[in-house]
Formats: sequence, C-alpha cells, structure tokens
Amino acid sequence: MFSTISNEIYTIINGLVATTKLAAVYNYDVKTYNSVPAATITPLDTTEVVLDTVTNMDTIPFRIRVVDKNKNVETMEARMRLLADNIIAELRKKENITLNWTACNMTFWIVWGWLDDQQPMRTFDITCTVTTTNTII
Repeated sequence: MFSTISNEIYTIINGLVATTKLAAVYNYDVKTYNSVPAATITPLDTTEVVLDTVTNMDTIPFRIRVVDKNKNVETMEARMRLLADNIIAELRKKENITLNWTACNMTFWIVWGWLDDQQPMRTFDITCTVTTTNTII
C-alpha cells in the first residue's frame, strides 16, 4: 500500500520536471540535493485500524517536501510559490486525484519553512493524506 501510493504520487510529480522549474524528484528522503529545486516523497507516521468494518477505509499521510537553494531569496520565493501551486494543481486534476484508482480521497495542507545551510534553503511540505478502501482478505 505505501509503495503503490508513493509510486503514484512520484509519477505525477515527476511529470512536472519537464514543464516547471522542478529539477528532480525522489521517491525517498535524500540527505543532499544535487540539483534544486527538488522534491522528495515519503510516507509519514500513521496508525491503522485493522478490519475497520465501519468505514472500511485507511488514511495514510505522505509528505512531499520541496527544497530550493538560491542566493537571491526574492527569486527563490517566487519560484517556490509557483511550484507549490503547480504541484497541488497537478494532484487535484481529475485524472490524478484517485492515484490511478488507488485512492478514494486526498486532502492537502502545506507548511513553509527554512533549512540552515551555507546559503538560504527554502522549503515547503505538502502533507497529502490519502484515503483508501481496505481490502479484507
């Protein structure tokens, strides 16, 4: 389940490398970024209700973290805001919202921040909460 959902999100966001300023997408956490802006997709901590017969649903959160590094903070900020818009718009598209029929629903929220480095590193995290139907074995 984690692998399938993560791969679907990765495929959608990786498609933006060709049409936006996004330089790289990773389907795992990375320690250093060879090119920026870059995105990583990772599952977040979650709990599961086993055999939830009331809703028959699982809710699984994923983090899409985008990092950019640029000496010109004004340029970097504008680029990051546009990337946030692009990523959320792509995930909301009718053909993407079900993650290739893996998900019933997705919700998003975004948190902005800075990382310490030799030059400013701007970040935003999109938490993408995916609701799926349980398959009872």
